Amino acid sequence: MPPPVSLVLIFFTLFFIGFWCVILKIVSCFGWSQLAKRYSTFSRPKGTSYHWQSMSLGQLSKYCCCITFRISETGLYLEVFPLLALGHPPLYFPWSQIRFRKEEDDLFGKNYFYDLGTPRGGRMAVREKMHRAILRELRDD
Repeated sequence: MPPPVSLVLIFFTLFFIGFWCVILKIVSCFGWSQLAKRYSTFSRPKGTSYHWQSMSLGQLSKYCCCITFRISETGLYLEVFPLLALGHPPLYFPWSQIRFRKEEDDLFGKNYFYDLGTPRGGRMAVREKMHRAILRELRDD
């Protein structure tokens, strides 16, 4: 006798949610969790928010249209969209911990690379809109 449809749906839903949680946790291990050891925060600074932005962290972690950047007078706040935030606590970097590194072309435009944290932080890549906003604050310091 085959299992009832509702039991199959419940099993599939639980399997999918569990699988999704494992994937999010694995993605966080490629950079975000290392930065979180030193730069995680529970308070949001006041400043200008840029929602639905994209970034790369290191070589393997790409965050497409799910990052909120908040630029304040004292630093840069990064937050992942809540449904994707498992293993990704919000991060806050004082401006002294952010350094512009280089600019590179790719098929879809330019990437702007920043070093986050010292001495062994991460490398973040952003697109032009975020680069201009970040650079404006870095130059004011």
